[in-house]
Amino acid sequence: MGELALRVALVSSSANHESTVSDGCMRAALRFMEWQELIRATYEAGVTENQDAVITSAVMNKLKSYGKNPDDSASVAEEDKGRYKWVKWWPMYRRTNWRKRWGSTKMKYIKAAMIEEGTIEEEMKVVEDEDGNKKLKLSGRVRFHG
Repeated sequence: MGELALRVALVSSSANHESTVSDGCMRAALRFMEWQELIRATYEAGVTENQDAVITSAVMNKLKSYGKNPDDSASVAEEDKGRYKWVKWWPMYRRTNWRKRWGSTKMKYIKAAMIEEGTIEEEMKVVEDEDGNKKLKLSGRVRFHG
């Protein structure tokens, strides 16, 4: 706010046809900045709230609510320590009634978009087929990638 106060004082001095910033302009600028601080403390910038933003926020908040893995647990894989916990997507999806609220097509789109942008990640696991070949397969679990 200090730089803004100096700018306001400079503009005020210029409007008063003064060649230097006077004490009166500086006092007025500081009072103006105090008022600005009150306004900024009371109001915040608007956030666009479309359905995609609402759904994305709901998914993020739900995944965050499961918490993080402890850093010192022997039962947690080394690469998962301190990271958000893996959550089975479909049971969470059914319990929250997101399908009824927003529709399955919209939820598939949001989930895919969140994975693509790196907000959430899907767990992959190694499985063997009948011939003994190892392949990667989605486990059905996701986690917040924060």
